[in-house]
Amino acid sequence: ESASRVEQVLCIQGEPQTSAIIVVEGSVARLRLINDQLHQMATMGSSGSSATIGMLHLIREERSFSTVRAVSDGACFRLQADVLRELLEESPEFSQEVIFSLCKEVRSHTRMSRTPLFMQSGKAMPAEPLPWFAVSCAAAIESFYRSGLNAYLNAQLSGQPRGKLFPDMHIQLPTRILYINGFKGLRHILDSRVHINDFENPQLVGLGLAILPGVAMTPISSILEA
Repeated sequence: ESASRVEQVLCIQGEPQTSAIIVVEGSVARLRLINDQLHQMATMGSSGSSATIGMLHLIREERSFSTVRAVSDGACFRLQADVLRELLEESPEFSQEVIFSLCKEVRSHTRMSRTPLFMQSGKAMPAEPLPWFAVSCAAAIESFYRSGLNAYLNAQLSGQPRGKLFPDMHIQLPTRILYINGFKGLRHILDSRVHINDFENPQLVGLGLAILPGVAMTPISSILEA
C-alpha cells in the first residue's frame, strides 16, 4: 500500500502499464490527451469505495490508456505485472476467477444491445429523496437562459425588434421549477418503486413508465409554452 497526495501523478498516458492501481481511499482523475487537448475522462474512487485502473493493459504491459492524477489525499495498492503473470501461471483457481470476472464485465457491456429499449435500466438510483434544492437552482438558471435565448431567436426568425429578455418571470420562474422538480420526482418514484420485470408484459410497462411523467406534467409545460 502507498499513500497518494493531491496532484500526484500515478501513471502517465502512453507509458508501459507496469502496475495496476487499486484506489482504496481518496479520489483520482483519469486524464487523456486527444488532439493536443487534455480531457478528464472520469473521477474514480472515494472514501469507503475502491476503483481499479490499468488491469486491462497489465498482462503484456501495454501503453497506459490515460494519465491518472490524485485529486485528494488517499491511499492505493499497486499490483505489479510480473506478480499478476506469476499468479495466473501458478494458480488455476486465480486464473478461473480472472476469466469469470472478464466474462462478467463483457456481459455487462453487451447487455444493453441485447435488452429491448424500454426494458433497459440505468444506474441504480438511491432510495433517499432527490436533491430538490440543487434541482430547483438548476431549473431557475435554465428559466432565465431559455427566456433570454427565446427572445433573441424570435427576433431573428421574425425580423421584428427584440422584445424583453425576461418577461413575466414571476410566472416563468416558479412554473419552470415546479415542472422540472415534478418531472424528475415522478421519474425517480417510478424507477425506484415499479419493477417492470414483475409484469406479464414488461416492454409495455416500460413504455408506459417512459411516457407517464411527460403526460402528467403536460398542463404545467403548457403554461410555459403559452
